[in-house]
Amino acid sequence: MYGHPNSWPSGKKIGSQPLSKVILEARNQSTHNDEAIKNGSYKKVDVINCFNMLEQEIDPIFADFLTRDMSFDIIKVLGWKTYEDYRKDMESITSFKI
Repeated sequence: MYGHPNSWPSGKKIGSQPLSKVILEARNQSTHNDEAIKNGSYKKVDVINCFNMLEQEIDPIFADFLTRDMSFDIIKVLGWKTYEDYRKDMESITSFKI
């Protein structure tokens, strides 16, 4: 629907990064974590850049992104304590109501 991630709605800021970018790169970090542990890095530099920014701007815990899945840490930073929290953010980056 929106095509390339650069044309996605941004949503709220997580540090200096748009919500949509953090969600995308967190998904990539989680999905490719085993491969990154094995190879010592991620193929996509965007994952590295995103997590370096999260480490610098939000919490030093994000330095662990090369050694473990950061999904729970991301959800905590996004403030998704309830379905309503999640829904509100999703609606901010989509053109439809959930």
